[in-house]
Amino acid sequence: MEWGTLIERAKRVLRQFRRIITPLVDATLFWISFIALLLMLYDIGFRKTVLTDANFYTAYIVFVSIFFVAFLFRNLLTFVSQTFSLKNDWGQLSLLLLSLFFLLGALFLPAWFMTYNITSGTTFTHLFVYLIITFVFIEEFSNRTANIHVVASDPALIFSLSFAIIIFIGALLLMLPTATAEIMSTTGQRISFVDALFTSTSAVCVTGLTVVDTAKDYTRFGQIIIMMLIQVGGLGVMTFTNFFALFFKGSGSFQNQLMVKDMINAEQIGNVFKTLIKIIVVTITIELIGAIFIFSSIEKNLMPSLTDRFFFAVFHSVSAFCNAGFSTYSGNLYDAPIRYNYSVHLAVAMLIVLGGIGFSILFDYYTYIKNIAKDKIFRILKSERYHYTRPAVSLNTKIVVYTTLILLLSGTVLYAIFEYNHTLVEHHTWWGKLVTSFLGSVTPRTAGFNTVNMAMLSSPTILIYLLLMWIGASPGSTGGGIKTTTFAIGTLNFLSVARNKPQIELGWKEIPGEAVRRSFAIIVLSLITIGLSVFFVSFFEEDNQSILTVNNNENLVNIAFECFSAFGTVGLSLGITAKLTAASKLILTATMFIGRVGMLSLLMGIMNLLSLSKQKTDLYRYPKEEIFIS
Repeated sequence: MEWGTLIERAKRVLRQFRRIITPLVDATLFWISFIALLLMLYDIGFRKTVLTDANFYTAYIVFVSIFFVAFLFRNLLTFVSQTFSLKNDWGQLSLLLLSLFFLLGALFLPAWFMTYNITSGTTFTHLFVYLIITFVFIEEFSNRTANIHVVASDPALIFSLSFAIIIFIGALLLMLPTATAEIMSTTGQRISFVDALFTSTSAVCVTGLTVVDTAKDYTRFGQIIIMMLIQVGGLGVMTFTNFFALFFKGSGSFQNQLMVKDMINAEQIGNVFKTLIKIIVVTITIELIGAIFIFSSIEKNLMPSLTDRFFFAVFHSVSAFCNAGFSTYSGNLYDAPIRYNYSVHLAVAMLIVLGGIGFSILFDYYTYIKNIAKDKIFRILKSERYHYTRPAVSLNTKIVVYTTLILLLSGTVLYAIFEYNHTLVEHHTWWGKLVTSFLGSVTPRTAGFNTVNMAMLSSPTILIYLLLMWIGASPGSTGGGIKTTTFAIGTLNFLSVARNKPQIELGWKEIPGEAVRRSFAIIVLSLITIGLSVFFVSFFEEDNQSILTVNNNENLVNIAFECFSAFGTVGLSLGITAKLTAASKLILTATMFIGRVGMLSLLMGIMNLLSLSKQKTDLYRYPKEEIFIS
């Protein structure tokens, strides 16, 4: 038998062996990484002695050794079977090298690697092994979430389930002893599961409503958990998992890429990975610039610690861009050290606007500016005009931008008028009144930061806030609400009906009838959701003396404000959140979840799962009959 035939047969046997052994290695590595992650969380979340820490370190060496062997085996199989590609497998190779580096350090530098800092409880070695375990688990978990074929045809349901899972995990993390203070100042006991679930939902759904004091009742570790939940929730869980899956694998199945395309509103299926990278890069860049600006705007005498200033800047930059509204101050931005720092207020407001306007709008204007720059360069260097390959700004972008500008300008003016003798009476300069009015117009658009005493708001301002919280941010953004496009189409629709026009026309374009139908459904479902939320909270709080006011109508306004804030994922409150009963907290938790994932998307996902929605277009039409509307 010739050598060529033997080699080909050996390759076929190797490929068959790889197909059999790879799923076993993948399953083993996933569960080992999951166990290692649980051990790491126990290590971080519970206060231990130096002896137990040494035992944990020994376990870490065992886990990393298993990781190294598994990744080495994987890479050898792909290399021998001639399927190894540096483009597709460099993520796996990176994890292999990280594991090798850690094992070599533990073997040849044991004294340095085993050094334990009793004061901080963490050394470089701890952080390094935490990083390896986290990335290995993310890599394995992402590969599995990227290959969900049971419900992969319904991105809306997967989107909703991913939020539910991360909320539950976040609640468990927030209940770790090291995440909360020794004795919680507001309750005198450790955080309950309902409060942890509420906080986790508020963070993942980027709302900002709190039932415990984030500044006093959570440790720095707990605040980091909240910040991470905000970041993951702001961009979407599936955005991260699919990004890491494509990052480590280099490619994905056609079905998975189609699902991700629908989730992130990518234009073409071939641009899915590029769009994911753009979203991550734009987010990190804007948050980094915002953190630098906030850090440079903080006065050292008000916050002497460099670590505190750095964490404050990063936390608030992430919270603002993701439209979360969480703060490390008990009074939010109304606390004395930051109340009159208008530079920080302006930075937070701009981060909120950029995060709430939507990634597609940012990408559109990036393309628009790039095309203008290319046109100028072409004219200078080649004396000819640069030809655009596609429209610079879409109709969707124009609707979002114009609606956002109208809401911001009108909100700022109305806030300044109605609050001139209320919240703006405090020691504000004319510039301070302008910035406070602008932030007062921005923050109800799903952000939740407050630089004034919310209890002093006038009644007209509260009603304006209800409208702004209901509208919310723009589609494809980090915010909630019914979205600006839905509100704009609804407004244009009744204007078209008033003008007796059968369709909506805007800028030489016609709005599709499907968009009008979806907008109407979203508006109706949002009102039903908020109405049910107000009803149930009012029912559960009927005998709650801690939130009752002299006038029951005022109490209803407070509850309605709370429910609108929860649905719009805003986070503003008139001061009753922490006083609510456990049943009302669960109602608001559900309201926040529905407001973030969307009632229509959730309903469509459930209907599709129950096979109640039709998958194909009907080839028949029934006779029409007139219905008297008015």
